[in-house]
Amino acid sequence: MKVLVTGNEVMIGSVVEKVLGADGCEVIGFDIANGHNILNPNEIGSALKGCDAVVHLAALLGHSEDAPDEIMAVNLLGTWHINRFLLSLFHLKNGLVASFF
Repeated sequence: MKVLVTGNEVMIGSVVEKVLGADGCEVIGFDIANGHNILNPNEIGSALKGCDAVVHLAALLGHSEDAPDEIMAVNLLGTWHINRFLLSLFHLKNGLVASFF
């Protein structure tokens, strides 16, 4: 199984990537730390090609150095891009979006 993991370089995403890799999944990491941009729909679309699943964890946590507009763009628009591609590429009628703070 090929899985795209966004936000894979830090915190929860890095743990998810290790667990999936240990289970034999081919993990495609997508993180700003690796030069990927969750706000670029073309880049997301390319990364999703051939994937069987997505674990979307890319987000800004709202540290004092983060601008509110940037937080909103990454957290909301990034998720919008992922969901849009999931609906079009996988023809999903239902999905689950979970969030925690």
